[in-house]
Parts: sequence; structure tokens; C-alpha cells
Amino acid sequence: MTVKTIVDIKADAQNPRSSEGDFVRLPSGRLLFAYSRFHGGSHDYSPSNIAGLFSDDNGETFTATPQTLVNASEHGTENVMSVSLISLQNGEAGLFYLVKRPDGTTDYVMRRTADGQTFSEAKSCIPATSLRGYYVVNNARKGDTVLMHMQWNGFNKSTVKKIKSGLKKKGIALCKNTGKVSAKPSKVKC
Repeated sequence: MTVKTIVDIKADAQNPRSSEGDFVRLPSGRLLFAYSRFHGGSHDYSPSNIAGLFSDDNGETFTATPQTLVNASEHGTENVMSVSLISLQNGEAGLFYLVKRPDGTTDYVMRRTADGQTFSEAKSCIPATSLRGYYVVNNARKGDTVLMHMQWNGFNKSTVKKIKSGLKKKGIALCKNTGKVSAKPSKVKC
């Protein structure tokens, strides 16, 4: 197996961290690589936006200059991160990401795009909460599933019930890992 580095996003004073990236093929055939692009620090609460690079040759090369896809200021905050991309049934791409608010609360949102340039309004994927902390969500995986691995210390039964109810209304199940988890999310017992 040969490994080839196509793009190496180096850290510097203006961009000390680039992480949590994902790929999707847009309806035009173009590839989008979206990732968390931090500025003003490299820890999880540092200011960050969602940036993107594009490929028109099936991933052989990518655009040299990152484009800001989501600016944290659109959400009245300084930090959006942990992006996942998925191909939707209608051909568009779904862009999922974490919004960290200054008061310590968070939201995980989804937007749609056909071209990677313009996006629908952000819609929450989780019920509103006043809890401080944030959800850890895995990137999209083959099979058109975003596995929302919501890891949070301090959930009480009432909070879990509210989360399950809010997700169920959106057709999403909250599962508890009680042992080894199958590679296929459809086989996880909820």
C-alpha cells in the first residue's frame, strides 16, 4: 500500500491548529475537505471556524487557500469545530459541527449544501440544554451515517430522557454502549 500526502496543513502563528476534518463528494463531482481551523490558540476553546479545501481532480490536488465555510460569528460565538460531512439522499452534502458558546453551553448543528459555497440555515441536532460542556461527535463513516457519540460526564436520568425525546423527534436514536460495539451503527442496540 502506498500512502501519498496530498495536502499538509502546517501550523503557524495565525493557524496554530487544524483538526477534525472530513471529506464529501459534492453533486458536481467536486470533493470538499472541511476541517476545524483554529486561530488565537490551539486548545478546544480557542477561536475557530470551519474551513474547506476543494478538489476538481478526484483528490489528486486541492485548492491551496482555505475558504471559510462557517464563521463562528454567524452563531454569535468564537468557536465552531468538530466537523462531519455526509452525502444526503437528495444529493446535497450535510455539514455537521459543534457550536461552543461563551457561556459554556453548546449545540451540534447541521446545514445542507450543494456546492460547498452556500449553506442552508443551521438546524440543531440536539435538544437545547443549559448544561456546560460539549458533545464529542465522531466524523461521518461509510454507509451514510453520522454516529453522534455524545460523551458527557454528569448526565442524569432526566437529561438523558430529554435528549432521547428530542432526538427521536428527528429520527435519531440515543444508544448506550454496554460492551463491544459493532462496526455498523445499525447493529448498535438502542
